[in-house]
Amino acid sequence: MNFVLVGRAGTGPNSRWVKTKKTTLLVILAIAISVGRALAGAEYVMLIKVLENDDQGIIERRNGERWLIEKGIGALSFWHYEGKQILIYSTGLFCGIGSKVILPDVGQQARIWNAEPIALAGRSQNGAGLAVGDQIESQIDGDFEGWEGETVLKLTNGQLWQQTEYYYHYYYAFMPNVIILKTTTGYKMLVDGIPKAVGVTQLK
Repeated sequence: MNFVLVGRAGTGPNSRWVKTKKTTLLVILAIAISVGRALAGAEYVMLIKVLENDDQGIIERRNGERWLIEKGIGALSFWHYEGKQILIYSTGLFCGIGSKVILPDVGQQARIWNAEPIALAGRSQNGAGLAVGDQIESQIDGDFEGWEGETVLKLTNGQLWQQTEYYYHYYYAFMPNVIILKTTTGYKMLVDGIPKAVGVTQLK
């Protein structure tokens, strides 16, 4: 005659060890999934230029896209990363709502308040009718005394541009370099020494 030992399932010290092991594995799996999702929204970009107020900068993605971004409070070492790689964490669209700039090695981060595509690396023109992603590089022909609301500027390439965005900033410079960028919302002019890209329209 054969005897079969019958007991209640899930009892005894071995059962408790199995339950503990399963719980630990589930926690590890949850953490792995969470980290994976976070990394999936992170992208290394090159910080090409930091503007003078240290809250705006031009970044370049691996596909050649260049963006003008403005960060919020935080990431105090932002200026120190010019010419280096930083992380952009996007919850959805690149640099969309809820996106952050993260500075590697120092553990600093800040929310991105505003961002717009401005150029593709290596593309520039000296003529009018720019497509989104193109840019003009020139100089102001003569003295520059800052932005006054409706400032008109003549460039050394013969073009004439007028300020369309309300912004006042006094700054004197003689023949400073300028970059005019075609963004999805219009033209922006970056003048050396000015901490903001200002909206402009071409008169000539």
